[in-house]
Amino acid sequence: MFENPNAGYDARVAQGVALLSSQNPQWFHGIDIATLDVRNGRACILAQLADGSWTHGVRTYHVRDASLQFNCGFYESPDIPDSLERYGRLTAAWRRAIIALCAGTYVGVFDRKVALAV
Repeated sequence: MFENPNAGYDARVAQGVALLSSQNPQWFHGIDIATLDVRNGRACILAQLADGSWTHGVRTYHVRDASLQFNCGFYESPDIPDSLERYGRLTAAWRRAIIALCAGTYVGVFDRKVALAV
């Protein structure tokens, strides 16, 4: 059986999509996917939605808790081996979601245990 290596990232991003959509249903129109980089505090999802500031985005969207940031795909722990590769996969998952949201074809798939934490 084929296991999708991106499934965990897509599930985390689905949590982030749900959180952002609950506060601003059209948030994805404010993202430049060409410059999107989850690793960069000035080009990540939250920064792009909050005047280029990760900190301002965290406050604006009420995601101050590190575990919530991780579960919603806004953050990747630098302590995890291969974090650069993981940030790349997470950024790619956000791009896929945003493209689908803009096209009206997004179907979020998420982990119910994580959803209960959000």
